[in-house]
Amino acid sequence: MKTLYITSACLAVALLSLTGFVLASERAGKSSVFGTMVVKEANRPAGFPSPTPVGKVEIKKYPQTRSASVNAKDVDQGEMFQSLFRHIKKNKIAMTAPVIMEYGTGGTNQMEFLYASPQLGSQGVDGTVHVKDTPALTVISIGVRGNYSRERFEKHKSVLTNWLNDHHEEWVAAGNARYLGFNSPFVPGFMKYGEVQVPVTPASAHVINISSSGR
Repeated sequence: MKTLYITSACLAVALLSLTGFVLASERAGKSSVFGTMVVKEANRPAGFPSPTPVGKVEIKKYPQTRSASVNAKDVDQGEMFQSLFRHIKKNKIAMTAPVIMEYGTGGTNQMEFLYASPQLGSQGVDGTVHVKDTPALTVISIGVRGNYSRERFEKHKSVLTNWLNDHHEEWVAAGNARYLGFNSPFVPGFMKYGEVQVPVTPASAHVINISSSGR
């Protein structure tokens, strides 16, 4: 018993040392492999790209997805997660990560659970849950460490807005910003990993669309 206690204590110290080093590295801007450390609780959907290093902005491509979503106008914010969880449990849909959140003026505006594949289930309405397909899309993304708060979302959305301003000749926003949460409430806040993203389209395509619509 004493040996087990000592071993457990050593593992705990090692874990705290590692996470401390990870967070210190991220604050110093040394993302490397530590910047993408994710406590894995579920598999990513088929074709999803790897996590973006914390603090780094990168362009990512996502395949077509199928998801179950709830909106704040249909269900209380505190019930969003439970409504989606009941849906996937009833329909025997495996939980995946990340969970996608969009924020409105009053807090979480929409939440989505992603199916592992767009071939699973079918589009439709299940009470307050809407199952929908989202076409393949391109986003700019920044890796984020910490609790999934509105403040953290807004802070990193501003970073992406500034990035778009600096790259306006190449990319323009093409949708609402979203927060991808990879971890459950069981993971301590300082270890949670997420990504804030903005869908984008090439600026050249945007110009062509405007010109076409103006004819």
